[in-house]
Amino acid sequence: MCCKVEAPKWFKKIAGCNIFRNEKSFSSKRLLDSYFSPKRRLNAFTLVEVLVVVGILTVVIVGMLNLFVYTSATASLAGNKTTAVAAAQSKMEEIRSHDYDLILTDYVSGGTLGDTFLLNSPNGIGTIYIDSTDPDLLEIRIVVCWEDKHDRIIGEDINLNGILDIGEDLDLSGEIDSIVNLVMLNARK
Repeated sequence: MCCKVEAPKWFKKIAGCNIFRNEKSFSSKRLLDSYFSPKRRLNAFTLVEVLVVVGILTVVIVGMLNLFVYTSATASLAGNKTTAVAAAQSKMEEIRSHDYDLILTDYVSGGTLGDTFLLNSPNGIGTIYIDSTDPDLLEIRIVVCWEDKHDRIIGEDINLNGILDIGEDLDLSGEIDSIVNLVMLNARK
């Protein structure tokens, strides 16, 4: 009497039940050959494939994080610029509504209203320049410099005092420059 070795059902599912049909016994070689057959290998990922995918995902995620940081800084700059422009426009309207004959005395250094004004948020300062070469037409320029939330100074006035100090005039224009620079011509009425 011969013993017939029967494999359990779960083992037949793993190895593929085709090798057990009409077989009196099974061999480990046939089991391994069927498990590592080309057809079976196509259903799995190799370690190299997994590492390549992880590398690609890492590059994509780092790129997206850099994009997020850049857009956040750009949005912050745009918000601060909008606030600075609004403050400069407000000061322009104040000067425009002021008595023409008193503009030079009131808005030049030493005047009652002064040639600078402060911004609260963001921390900054606006500087007023008046060109009076033509007594009937004043060219009024307002420049706003400020410090952003990353402690960077936007504009040439590094110490935010409204005065062009040594080393601050990067373009050698003799005046403070910034990305917020409004010019108005005010004529005698």
